[in-house]
Amino acid sequence: MRLLQGQKLHGLALKSGQIDMVLEASLVDFYAKCADLVLSVSIFDEVRAKNKHVWGVLMRGFIQNGQFADAITLFWKMQDFGYDPCADSLRGIIFACTELGYLRFGKGVHGYLIRKYFCSSFNMDTLETSILNMYAKCGSIVLARRCFDKMLHKDIIAWSSMVEGYAIHGLGSKALELFHQMQEEGVEPNSITFLSLLSACSHSGLITEGCDLFDSMSTNFGIQPELNHYTCIVDLLGRCGKLYEALEVINNMKCKPDARIWGALLSSCWVHSDDMLGSYAAQQLFKLEPGNMGYHVVLSNINVGEGKWEKAETIRKDVNIRNVKKKPGWSCIGVQGRFYVFVAADTLHPQVDEIYRTLVCLTWHTEGIGDGGPHVLSTGIIVNAIDREMV
Repeated sequence: MRLLQGQKLHGLALKSGQIDMVLEASLVDFYAKCADLVLSVSIFDEVRAKNKHVWGVLMRGFIQNGQFADAITLFWKMQDFGYDPCADSLRGIIFACTELGYLRFGKGVHGYLIRKYFCSSFNMDTLETSILNMYAKCGSIVLARRCFDKMLHKDIIAWSSMVEGYAIHGLGSKALELFHQMQEEGVEPNSITFLSLLSACSHSGLITEGCDLFDSMSTNFGIQPELNHYTCIVDLLGRCGKLYEALEVINNMKCKPDARIWGALLSSCWVHSDDMLGSYAAQQLFKLEPGNMGYHVVLSNINVGEGKWEKAETIRKDVNIRNVKKKPGWSCIGVQGRFYVFVAADTLHPQVDEIYRTLVCLTWHTEGIGDGGPHVLSTGIIVNAIDREMV
Protein backbone atom coordinates (compact mmCIF):
# COMPACT_ATOMS: atom_id res chain seq x y z
CA MET A 1 0.00 0.00 0.00
CA ARG A 2 2.89 2.37 0.75
CA LEU A 3 4.34 1.66 -2.70
CA LEU A 4 1.03 2.58 -4.32
CA GLN A 5 0.80 5.82 -2.34
CA GLY A 6 4.38 6.71 -3.27
CA GLN A 7 3.67 6.05 -6.94
CA LYS A 8 0.65 8.37 -6.79
CA LEU A 9 2.75 11.14 -5.23
CA HIS A 10 5.42 10.55 -7.88
CA GLY A 11 2.82 10.89 -10.63
CA LEU A 12 1.41 14.05 -9.05
CA ALA A 13 4.89 15.61 -8.90
CA LEU A 14 5.47 14.80 -12.57
CA LYS A 15 2.17 16.34 -13.62
CA SER A 16 2.73 19.52 -11.62
CA GLY A 17 6.36 19.83 -12.72
CA GLN A 18 7.63 20.06 -9.14
CA ILE A 19 10.48 17.53 -9.35
CA ASP A 20 13.84 18.87 -8.22
CA MET A 21 17.13 17.19 -7.24
CA VAL A 22 16.05 16.63 -3.62
CA LEU A 23 12.84 14.92 -4.69
CA GLU A 24 14.69 12.82 -7.27
CA ALA A 25 17.06 11.57 -4.58
CA SER A 26 14.07 10.84 -2.32
CA LEU A 27 12.39 8.86 -5.11
CA VAL A 28 15.56 6.83 -5.76
CA ASP A 29 15.65 6.02 -2.04
CA PHE A 30 11.91 5.30 -1.86
CA TYR A 31 11.80 2.81 -4.74
CA ALA A 32 14.98 1.09 -3.52
CA LYS A 33 13.44 0.61 -0.08
CA CYS A 34 10.34 -0.82 -1.77
CA ALA A 35 12.67 -3.31 -3.57
CA ASP A 36 11.92 -1.82 -7.00
CA LEU A 37 15.54 -1.37 -8.06
CA VAL A 38 14.70 -1.15 -11.76
CA LEU A 39 12.67 2.03 -11.24
CA SER A 40 15.17 3.33 -8.69
CA VAL A 41 18.01 3.02 -11.21
CA SER A 42 15.83 4.52 -13.95
CA ILE A 43 15.18 7.66 -11.88
CA PHE A 44 18.85 7.83 -10.92
CA ASP A 45 19.85 7.78 -14.60
CA GLU A 46 17.50 10.70 -15.27
CA VAL A 47 19.17 12.92 -12.66
CA ARG A 48 21.29 15.33 -14.66
CA ALA A 49 23.29 17.03 -11.91
CA LYS A 50 24.22 14.08 -9.72
CA ASN A 51 26.00 14.82 -6.45
CA LYS A 52 27.64 12.37 -4.05
CA HIS A 53 24.43 12.25 -2.01
CA VAL A 54 22.44 10.83 -4.94
CA TRP A 55 25.19 8.30 -5.70
CA GLY A 56 25.21 7.28 -2.05
CA VAL A 57 21.43 6.83 -1.97
CA LEU A 58 21.47 4.34 -4.86
CA MET A 59 24.49 2.55 -3.44
CA ARG A 60 22.68 2.15 -0.13
CA GLY A 61 19.65 0.86 -2.01
CA PHE A 62 21.73 -1.85 -3.71
CA ILE A 63 23.21 -2.91 -0.37
CA GLN A 64 19.83 -2.97 1.40
CA ASN A 65 18.54 -5.32 -1.31
CA GLY A 66 21.59 -7.59 -1.22
CA GLN A 67 22.91 -6.45 -4.60
CA PHE A 68 26.48 -6.11 -3.35
CA ALA A 69 28.22 -6.56 -6.70
CA ASP A 70 26.07 -3.77 -8.19
CA ALA A 71 26.99 -1.54 -5.25
CA ILE A 72 30.71 -2.06 -5.91
CA THR A 73 30.25 -1.41 -9.64
CA LEU A 74 28.44 1.83 -8.79
CA PHE A 75 31.31 2.78 -6.48
CA TRP A 76 33.75 2.40 -9.40
CA LYS A 77 31.54 4.57 -11.62
CA MET A 78 31.30 7.17 -8.88
CA GLN A 79 35.09 7.34 -8.80
CA ASP A 80 35.25 7.69 -12.59
CA PHE A 81 32.95 10.71 -12.39
CA GLY A 82 35.20 12.32 -9.80
CA TYR A 83 32.93 12.14 -6.75
CA ASP A 84 34.34 11.39 -3.29
CA PRO A 85 32.05 9.09 -1.29
CA CYS A 86 30.88 10.11 2.17
CA ALA A 87 31.56 8.05 5.30
CA ASP A 88 28.19 6.22 5.06
CA SER A 89 28.88 5.19 1.45
CA LEU A 90 32.35 3.95 2.40
CA ARG A 91 30.94 1.98 5.30
CA GLY A 92 28.39 0.45 2.94
CA ILE A 93 31.00 -0.51 0.36
CA ILE A 94 33.15 -2.13 3.05
CA PHE A 95 30.08 -4.10 4.11
CA ALA A 96 29.54 -5.16 0.48
CA CYS A 97 33.14 -6.40 0.25
CA THR A 98 32.61 -8.30 3.51
CA GLU A 99 29.46 -10.00 2.28
CA LEU A 100 31.07 -10.97 -1.04
CA GLY A 101 34.36 -12.04 0.54
CA TYR A 102 36.08 -9.67 -1.90
CA LEU A 103 39.36 -9.22 -0.03
CA ARG A 104 41.32 -7.66 -2.89
CA PHE A 105 38.85 -4.83 -3.44
CA GLY A 106 38.44 -4.43 0.32
CA LYS A 107 42.18 -3.81 0.57
CA GLY A 108 41.85 -1.20 -2.15
CA VAL A 109 39.09 0.61 -0.24
CA HIS A 110 41.24 0.49 2.89
CA GLY A 111 44.13 2.04 0.97
CA TYR A 112 41.80 4.74 -0.33
CA LEU A 113 40.73 5.51 3.24
CA ILE A 114 44.33 5.75 4.44
CA ARG A 115 45.15 8.21 1.66
CA LYS A 116 42.07 10.28 2.50
CA TYR A 117 43.05 10.23 6.18
CA PHE A 118 46.54 11.61 5.55
CA CYS A 119 45.53 14.08 2.82
CA SER A 120 42.51 15.67 4.52
CA SER A 121 40.63 15.99 7.78
CA PHE A 122 38.75 12.75 7.04
CA ASN A 123 37.91 10.89 10.28
CA MET A 124 38.68 7.19 9.94
CA ASP A 125 37.81 6.23 13.52
CA THR A 126 34.19 5.38 12.70
CA LEU A 127 35.25 2.95 9.95
CA GLU A 128 38.06 1.09 11.70
CA THR A 129 35.82 -1.63 13.15
CA SER A 130 34.15 -2.15 9.77
CA ILE A 131 37.57 -2.63 8.17
CA LEU A 132 38.57 -5.06 10.92
CA ASN A 133 35.40 -7.09 10.28
CA MET A 134 36.03 -7.05 6.54
CA TYR A 135 39.52 -8.53 6.90
CA ALA A 136 38.40 -11.16 9.41
CA LYS A 137 35.40 -12.32 7.36
CA CYS A 138 37.32 -12.24 4.08
CA GLY A 139 39.90 -14.68 5.44
CA SER A 140 42.79 -12.49 6.63
CA ILE A 141 42.86 -12.70 10.42
CA VAL A 142 46.44 -11.37 10.42
CA LEU A 143 45.40 -8.10 8.78
CA ALA A 144 42.35 -7.93 11.05
CA ARG A 145 44.57 -8.15 14.14
CA ARG A 146 46.95 -5.58 12.66
CA CYS A 147 44.05 -3.14 12.27
CA PHE A 148 42.89 -3.89 15.79
CA ASP A 149 46.32 -3.25 17.30
CA LYS A 150 46.59 0.10 15.48
CA MET A 151 43.27 1.37 16.84
CA LEU A 152 43.88 4.17 19.36
CA HIS A 153 40.45 3.95 20.96
CA LYS A 154 39.10 0.41 21.30
CA ASP A 155 35.48 0.24 22.44
CA ILE A 156 33.52 -2.89 23.31
CA ILE A 157 32.40 -3.23 19.67
CA ALA A 158 36.02 -3.39 18.47
CA TRP A 159 36.99 -5.96 21.13
CA SER A 160 33.94 -8.11 20.39
CA SER A 161 34.59 -7.89 16.64
CA MET A 162 38.15 -9.13 17.07
CA VAL A 163 36.93 -11.99 19.26
CA GLU A 164 34.38 -12.85 16.58
CA GLY A 165 37.16 -12.82 13.98
CA TYR A 166 39.08 -15.44 15.94
CA ALA A 167 35.86 -17.45 16.30
CA ILE A 168 35.31 -17.44 12.53
CA HIS A 169 38.82 -18.78 12.00
CA GLY A 170 38.48 -21.47 14.67
CA LEU A 171 41.10 -19.86 16.91
CA GLY A 172 39.36 -20.38 20.24
CA SER A 173 42.51 -20.06 22.34
CA LYS A 174 43.35 -16.72 20.74
CA ALA A 175 39.80 -15.50 21.43
CA LEU A 176 40.13 -16.44 25.10
CA GLU A 177 43.51 -14.70 25.34
CA LEU A 178 41.98 -11.55 23.91
CA PHE A 179 39.08 -11.82 26.37
CA HIS A 180 41.50 -11.93 29.31
CA GLN A 181 43.44 -8.97 27.87
CA MET A 182 40.19 -7.10 27.51
CA GLN A 183 39.38 -7.62 31.18
CA GLU A 184 42.88 -6.55 32.24
CA GLU A 185 42.36 -3.26 30.38
CA GLY A 186 39.11 -2.68 32.26
CA VAL A 187 36.67 -3.20 29.35
CA GLU A 188 33.42 -4.85 30.45
CA PRO A 189 32.10 -7.56 28.10
CA ASN A 190 28.52 -7.54 26.85
CA SER A 191 26.19 -10.23 25.53
CA ILE A 192 27.69 -9.96 22.02
CA THR A 193 31.17 -10.56 23.42
CA PHE A 194 30.01 -13.76 25.10
CA LEU A 195 28.21 -14.87 21.96
CA SER A 196 31.48 -14.57 20.00
CA LEU A 197 33.42 -16.35 22.76
CA LEU A 198 30.97 -19.25 22.90
CA SER A 199 31.10 -19.54 19.12
CA ALA A 200 34.91 -19.60 19.27
CA CYS A 201 34.86 -22.36 21.88
CA SER A 202 32.34 -24.33 19.83
CA HIS A 203 34.43 -24.21 16.64
CA SER A 204 37.60 -25.14 18.57
CA GLY A 205 36.13 -27.93 20.73
CA LEU A 206 36.90 -26.09 23.99
CA ILE A 207 34.04 -27.61 25.93
CA THR A 208 35.28 -26.90 29.47
CA GLU A 209 36.14 -23.29 28.68
CA GLY A 210 32.84 -22.78 26.86
CA CYS A 211 30.73 -24.16 29.71
CA ASP A 212 32.66 -22.04 32.23
CA LEU A 213 32.05 -18.91 30.14
CA PHE A 214 28.36 -19.73 29.84
CA ASP A 215 28.06 -20.07 33.62
CA SER A 216 30.08 -16.92 34.29
CA MET A 217 27.78 -14.77 32.15
CA SER A 218 25.12 -14.53 34.84
CA THR A 219 27.18 -15.27 37.95
CA ASN A 220 30.14 -12.94 37.33
CA PHE A 221 28.83 -10.37 34.86
CA GLY A 222 25.07 -10.28 35.45
CA ILE A 223 24.26 -11.03 31.78
CA GLN A 224 21.32 -13.36 31.27
CA PRO A 225 21.77 -15.86 28.43
CA GLU A 226 19.57 -15.32 25.38
CA LEU A 227 18.48 -17.80 22.72
CA ASN A 228 21.65 -17.24 20.66
CA HIS A 229 23.84 -18.09 23.67
CA TYR A 230 21.86 -21.27 24.31
CA THR A 231 22.23 -22.20 20.63
CA CYS A 232 26.01 -21.83 20.89
CA ILE A 233 26.24 -24.00 24.00
CA VAL A 234 24.01 -26.66 22.39
CA ASP A 235 26.26 -26.59 19.32
CA LEU A 236 29.35 -26.88 21.54
CA LEU A 237 27.99 -29.86 23.49
CA GLY A 238 26.71 -31.50 20.31
CA ARG A 239 30.02 -31.18 18.47
CA CYS A 240 31.73 -32.89 21.41
CA GLY A 241 29.25 -35.78 21.35
CA LYS A 242 27.34 -34.78 24.48
CA LEU A 243 24.00 -34.93 22.66
CA TYR A 244 21.72 -35.61 25.61
CA GLU A 245 23.38 -32.90 27.69
CA ALA A 246 22.60 -30.57 24.77
CA LEU A 247 18.96 -31.76 24.79
CA GLU A 248 18.80 -31.06 28.53
CA VAL A 249 19.96 -27.48 27.91
CA ILE A 250 17.11 -27.01 25.40
CA ASN A 251 14.53 -28.48 27.76
CA ASN A 252 15.66 -26.35 30.73
CA MET A 253 16.29 -22.99 29.09
CA LYS A 254 14.00 -20.08 29.95
CA CYS A 255 13.23 -19.00 26.39
CA LYS A 256 11.29 -20.88 23.71
CA PRO A 257 13.50 -22.94 21.34
CA ASP A 258 13.51 -22.05 17.66
CA ALA A 259 14.58 -23.83 14.47
CA ARG A 260 18.23 -22.78 14.81
CA ILE A 261 18.78 -24.50 18.14
CA TRP A 262 16.98 -27.68 17.07
CA GLY A 263 18.95 -27.53 13.82
CA ALA A 264 22.21 -27.40 15.78
CA LEU A 265 21.18 -30.53 17.68
CA LEU A 266 20.08 -32.29 14.48
CA SER A 267 23.41 -31.56 12.81
CA SER A 268 25.27 -33.02 15.79
CA CYS A 269 23.09 -36.13 15.65
CA TRP A 270 24.14 -36.52 12.01
CA VAL A 271 27.83 -36.20 12.89
CA HIS A 272 27.57 -38.70 15.75
CA SER A 273 25.05 -41.04 14.01
CA ASP A 274 22.29 -40.88 16.61
CA ASP A 275 19.15 -41.60 14.62
CA MET A 276 16.84 -41.79 17.64
CA LEU A 277 17.60 -38.32 18.99
CA GLY A 278 17.99 -37.04 15.43
CA SER A 279 14.44 -38.15 14.61
CA TYR A 280 13.15 -36.36 17.71
CA ALA A 281 14.99 -33.13 16.81
CA ALA A 282 13.77 -33.40 13.22
CA GLN A 283 10.14 -33.73 14.36
CA GLN A 284 10.48 -30.47 16.31
CA LEU A 285 11.92 -28.81 13.21
CA PHE A 286 9.14 -30.09 10.96
CA LYS A 287 6.63 -28.39 13.27
CA LEU A 288 8.52 -25.09 13.18
CA GLU A 289 9.51 -25.06 9.49
CA PRO A 290 7.51 -27.69 7.59
CA GLY A 291 8.62 -26.35 4.22
CA ASN A 292 12.37 -26.56 4.84
CA MET A 293 13.68 -29.52 2.85
CA GLY A 294 17.15 -29.29 4.39
CA TYR A 295 16.00 -30.93 7.62
CA HIS A 296 14.49 -33.85 5.71
CA VAL A 297 17.78 -34.32 3.87
CA VAL A 298 19.80 -34.34 7.12
CA LEU A 299 17.42 -36.86 8.71
CA SER A 300 17.68 -39.04 5.61
CA ASN A 301 21.48 -38.87 5.77
CA ILE A 302 21.44 -39.89 9.44
CA ASN A 303 19.51 -43.02 8.53
CA VAL A 304 21.87 -43.73 5.65
CA GLY A 305 24.79 -43.51 8.09
CA GLU A 306 23.05 -46.04 10.32
CA GLY A 307 22.45 -48.35 7.36
CA LYS A 308 18.69 -47.83 7.46
CA TRP A 309 18.28 -47.46 3.72
CA GLU A 310 14.55 -48.14 3.55
CA LYS A 311 13.77 -45.46 6.13
CA ALA A 312 16.03 -42.99 4.33
CA GLU A 313 14.29 -43.73 1.04
CA THR A 314 10.88 -43.21 2.67
CA ILE A 315 11.96 -39.76 3.83
CA ARG A 316 13.20 -38.86 0.36
CA LYS A 317 9.94 -40.03 -1.23
CA ASP A 318 7.96 -37.98 1.29
CA VAL A 319 9.93 -34.90 0.22
CA ASN A 320 9.15 -35.58 -3.44
CA ILE A 321 5.44 -36.11 -2.72
CA ARG A 322 5.23 -32.81 -0.85
CA ASN A 323 7.16 -31.18 -3.69
CA VAL A 324 9.29 -29.30 -1.16
CA LYS A 325 11.93 -27.18 -2.90
CA LYS A 326 15.33 -26.30 -1.52
CA LYS A 327 16.92 -22.98 -2.39
CA PRO A 328 20.20 -23.83 -4.18
CA GLY A 329 23.48 -22.81 -2.61
CA TRP A 330 25.65 -20.29 -4.41
CA SER A 331 29.00 -18.57 -4.15
CA CYS A 332 30.85 -15.86 -6.03
CA ILE A 333 34.38 -14.65 -6.58
CA GLY A 334 35.82 -11.38 -7.85
CA VAL A 335 38.67 -11.61 -10.38
CA GLN A 336 40.20 -8.57 -12.09
CA GLY A 337 37.17 -6.39 -11.48
CA ARG A 338 34.57 -8.96 -12.61
CA PHE A 339 32.25 -11.10 -10.49
CA TYR A 340 31.62 -14.76 -11.24
CA VAL A 341 28.62 -16.46 -9.61
CA PHE A 342 28.35 -20.23 -9.17
CA VAL A 343 25.10 -22.04 -8.31
CA ALA A 344 24.94 -25.61 -7.02
CA ALA A 345 24.11 -28.17 -9.75
CA ASP A 346 24.20 -25.44 -12.41
CA THR A 347 24.24 -26.76 -15.97
CA LEU A 348 23.60 -23.45 -17.76
CA HIS A 349 26.83 -21.62 -16.92
CA PRO A 350 28.79 -20.80 -20.13
CA GLN A 351 31.92 -22.46 -18.67
CA VAL A 352 30.10 -25.43 -17.16
CA ASP A 353 32.40 -28.09 -18.70
CA GLU A 354 35.54 -26.41 -17.42
CA ILE A 355 33.98 -25.86 -13.97
CA TYR A 356 32.91 -29.47 -13.49
CA ARG A 357 36.20 -30.77 -14.88
CA THR A 358 38.06 -28.71 -12.29
CA LEU A 359 35.69 -29.83 -9.53
CA VAL A 360 36.22 -33.48 -10.36
CA CYS A 361 40.00 -33.04 -10.36
CA LEU A 362 39.87 -31.22 -7.04
CA THR A 363 37.68 -33.95 -5.58
CA TRP A 364 40.13 -36.64 -6.67
CA HIS A 365 43.05 -34.68 -5.24
CA THR A 366 41.21 -34.22 -1.95
CA GLU A 367 40.13 -37.83 -1.59
CA GLY A 368 43.43 -39.22 -2.92
CA ILE A 369 41.75 -41.64 -5.36
CA GLY A 370 44.16 -43.97 -7.10
CA ASP A 371 47.81 -44.71 -6.39
CA GLY A 372 49.05 -42.47 -9.16
CA GLY A 373 46.75 -39.54 -8.33
CA PRO A 374 44.41 -37.64 -10.64
CA HIS A 375 47.14 -36.61 -13.08
CA VAL A 376 47.28 -40.12 -14.56
CA LEU A 377 43.56 -40.26 -15.32
CA SER A 378 42.48 -40.00 -18.93
CA THR A 379 40.31 -37.23 -20.33
CA GLY A 380 37.58 -39.74 -21.10
CA ILE A 381 37.28 -40.77 -17.46
CA ILE A 382 37.08 -37.12 -16.42
CA VAL A 383 34.32 -36.42 -18.95
CA ASN A 384 32.36 -39.45 -17.75
CA ALA A 385 32.70 -38.23 -14.18
CA ILE A 386 31.48 -34.80 -15.22
CA ASP A 387 28.44 -36.36 -16.87
CA ARG A 388 27.65 -38.27 -13.68
CA GLU A 389 27.96 -35.09 -11.61
CA MET A 390 25.57 -33.21 -13.92
CA VAL A 391 22.87 -35.88 -14.01
